[in-house]
Amino acid sequence: MSKQAQFTVNLNFANQSIEQTDEYAVFNINDFYDVHEASVSASELKGFVEESFEARLQKERQAIEAEVRKEYEAKINEELAARKLEINANYVKKISNIVGQVKKVLMSEFSITDPYALEALVAKCLHNLDEEKPDFIFVSKENFDVIKEKLEHEKINVLGTKIPIAIGHGLNNDQVMIEGQSSVVVSDLGALIDNYFTNN
Repeated sequence: MSKQAQFTVNLNFANQSIEQTDEYAVFNINDFYDVHEASVSASELKGFVEESFEARLQKERQAIEAEVRKEYEAKINEELAARKLEINANYVKKISNIVGQVKKVLMSEFSITDPYALEALVAKCLHNLDEEKPDFIFVSKENFDVIKEKLEHEKINVLGTKIPIAIGHGLNNDQVMIEGQSSVVVSDLGALIDNYFTNN
């Protein structure tokens, strides 16, 4: 190993200073590093120890704040995504409940025993008859008994044509069956109202 000039320094961290001395050997470069050449100037050491303690703490604080902020932002985004799904599910549930309540109201008001309501329901169902003209309209016995009292003849007017009404055994009070020459369609008020909600 080549012979190098040696110097001894005292590092005073309390005063943040460095002094070159012949009295006390704090460390010797050649004793610590087994290299061919090592050169550390007093100015480099002085620059190290003269770094402000408060400035270093401030850097550490900023680094910690940045790391914590990043972690919290990730946690906030994760929690917000979960809350968004929860809120969306609640909104869908509330909207479904509102639609269900409106549907109940409409079904209670829009009765098959009303001739105009029955005509509207039948007209909505005609597109499923493959352009056939309906020959008969069937309703439940209970609805038939009520509606026949409101009609002069047991027929209703559908798109300008008088169609006879009869009892359809097995139909409930929300259903109507329309019979053509080769097709039969069964529908109900719920389907009519669902169609209204879907298309409006």
